[in-house]
Amino acid sequence: MPSWKSITRFTALVAAPLLALGCGIPSSEHEAVVAERDALRDSVAMLRAEVADLRNTPQERLARAQRLAGSGDEEGALGEYRALAERYPDAPETQIANAAVAAIEEERARARAEAERLRREGFRALPVERNVDLGGTAVTVHSVSLRDRWVSDRYESRWHYRDARRGSTYVLADVTITAESHDPQLPPILVYAVDGARLRYVGTLGYEVYRWDDYGSYLGNEADYGNDFSRTPSIRFSAGLEVTEDGVDAEAVFLLVG
Repeated sequence: MPSWKSITRFTALVAAPLLALGCGIPSSEHEAVVAERDALRDSVAMLRAEVADLRNTPQERLARAQRLAGSGDEEGALGEYRALAERYPDAPETQIANAAVAAIEEERARARAEAERLRREGFRALPVERNVDLGGTAVTVHSVSLRDRWVSDRYESRWHYRDARRGSTYVLADVTITAESHDPQLPPILVYAVDGARLRYVGTLGYEVYRWDDYGSYLGNEADYGNDFSRTPSIRFSAGLEVTEDGVDAEAVFLLVG
């Protein structure tokens, strides 16, 4: 294996002909000296590259690849892993490098498949969250539906309702609001419909009390502590919005709580 001493010796040989260039030698000899100088320079560069490659051990290459992967440079890490496997196919570090390459490629394939699924399914692929914490106020959505009748203000065996107008329907949500405040602002529940690759705002649900103790509490003649945030942290509501039937699709309605 070449050593740094041999490189130093070649460097000295390169310097010696240079001293002779100004001594009036014939042009043919001058050209030969220049050619020898250039050849020696090429040899020195090649030897230096060989030494650098010999010092670039499998352990160092693996560590460099792992540092690149850790810093988020996935492409750089893949290049280092593959170069290690090509240069040292039988080294123990190559097994680690091959496993790392396989893991990166598998994760990339999974990400591509997930992106394709989202592209095909669009907004329907979004996860549904039925419990939303807004900091001090939380919303739990028990159900969402499209119906022609909105029922609310139940008491005893009675209830109140309103029917949608012709060509319209109701977007209804059965929700429970939990609040730290004794007099909270009820969070808006926004209705969106899928419109191609976008969500189109439809409107905001209105709140009605889901149930009262009795007819007297419904009329306000008696206190109903179950519907008073100063007495209970959680109250159940029926929320609804009348929309045109051609403006929403039962399979493509989204509620956003804000």
